[in-house]
Amino acid sequence: LQTITVDRQRENARVRAELARIDAELARNGTATGELTLRQRDTENGHRRRVVADLQATRQQLLETEASLPIARDLLESRARRLAASDGGTESTGWNVEVTRTQRDRAVTFRASLTSVLLPGDVVQVSPAKAGTGEAPAPAPTRGGAAAPGPVSQAAPALRSSIETR
Repeated sequence: LQTITVDRQRENARVRAELARIDAELARNGTATGELTLRQRDTENGHRRRVVADLQATRQQLLETEASLPIARDLLESRARRLAASDGGTESTGWNVEVTRTQRDRAVTFRASLTSVLLPGDVVQVSPAKAGTGEAPAPAPTRGGAAAPGPVSQAAPALRSSIETR
């Protein structure tokens, strides 16, 4: 009878040891699950932060683009006018051209056209015409033997490019 009691006590101790081992594994698995949950949340939060930062950067770029649109439209319109003028467009393209020239030791300013011939030393001021002014420019005065106003395409290329780039 004593051997049976001892055997049962041994079996009971083995079962308790196995139960303690299983409890320890459950605790380790619970800890690992908690760590994985923390890592998952950190990863999700990092992803959210990146997405929010990307969205903020995109929103800022969009605001900057929207702010620059009027300027870009003005530039496009200005280039279109310049292109129309360089293609032989009429004065109705919307440009006022004034030339300041030295004659007999004094400065004379006169209205010119986009096709007027320029002389060395001339100062050219090109500005957008005011709406509704379709005035034709006055002919350029000539200086003792200087060429009469004519197409810019007949002038020196450097002079022509200085008019087109202003």
